[in-house]
Amino acid sequence: SSVVASAAVGVVAGVGFPRILPELGPMLAAVAFCASFVGMSSAERLETTGQVAGAGLVCGLVYLAVAPALAGAGGKLGTTAFVSCLALTGALELTAVVRSSVGRFAASR
Repeated sequence: SSVVASAAVGVVAGVGFPRILPELGPMLAAVAFCASFVGMSSAERLETTGQVAGAGLVCGLVYLAVAPALAGAGGKLGTTAFVSCLALTGALELTAVVRSSVGRFAASR
C-alpha cells in the first residue's frame, strides 16, 4: 500500500542519509520522508509520474523554505506535501484554463 511504501522510504532515508552524510543526513531524511507523502496522492490528482516528480520537487523546495519558520511544529511534513500537491495541481489546471481561453479567443477572430 502507499502507506507501507512511504514508511519504507522513511526508514531507509532515516537510517541511510545520516550515515552517508552526517551533516545533512537528518534534513535529507526528513525531506525524503516528506516527499514520500506526495507519492501517497491519488492517481486522480497526480496522474503521471512526471506530475508526481514535479510535486516531489516542489515539496523539497517548500520544505527548505518553511523549515526555519516551523521548527518544532507538528504536522509540518504532511502539510508541506499537501501544499506542494495543491500548488502543482493548481498550476496544471490554470494552464489548461489559459490554453482553453486562448483557443476560444483565437477561434472567435
